[in-house]
Amino acid sequence: MDNFRDGTYEIIGCAMHVHRSIGSGLREKPYENAMMIALRKAGIPATQRRAYPITY
Repeated sequence: MDNFRDGTYEIIGCAMHVHRSIGSGLREKPYENAMMIALRKAGIPATQRRAYPITY
């Protein structure tokens, strides 16, 4: 259980760092991109959402 808490603490820390660095009011994608950079720098494995085609 402690590993789960430690990992959660690190992820939230990355999210807070991103928010403090670029502020609020942007669309979701810049935060997602910044979060991926922060997670990689912290050594936390993560994958970004993949684009998928939509036919209308």
